[in-house]
Amino acid sequence: LFNTFENAVDEQKNKIIGYRSIVRSETTKFLFLLGRYAFENNEILYEGSKGKDKNADLKLVVDYINENAKGEITLEAAANIAHMNRTYFSVYFKQEMGMGFNDFVTKTRMAKAADMLLNTDSKITNIVSECGYSSISHFNKVFKSIYFTTPSRFRAGGKK
Repeated sequence: LFNTFENAVDEQKNKIIGYRSIVRSETTKFLFLLGRYAFENNEILYEGSKGKDKNADLKLVVDYINENAKGEITLEAAANIAHMNRTYFSVYFKQEMGMGFNDFVTKTRMAKAADMLLNTDSKITNIVSECGYSSISHFNKVFKSIYFTTPSRFRAGGKK
């Protein structure tokens, strides 16, 4: 999952011929793999593993993040969904997902933004709001730190 995201970022940064198509493809792949990960972990639940409740709760947290990307997503709320204390949940989430909770939320929101930029005609201000940001300047800063370009240039480059 993380490698797919990193591939998209590397392609956007290196801008080798065909990179736009690869970035679009890798972003879409990231979203599908995220869904598959959640589904597969849900399937593991029924094999009677000792940690099945934790896996079920983690799937609920991932679903919560995906469904609430527009709103406020807090570690506290996610820990409550997982029926864990905040500190333990933070460690568990990082161990299971390969990245910290806030990084996962940010990358999920940015993947959604990239997908919307490439596949919709929505105004960037609307995309900012749909991805849970209230400040376009902060959104642009985060987007640029991940994709090494502005949302406008990302959209223009991906639709050529």
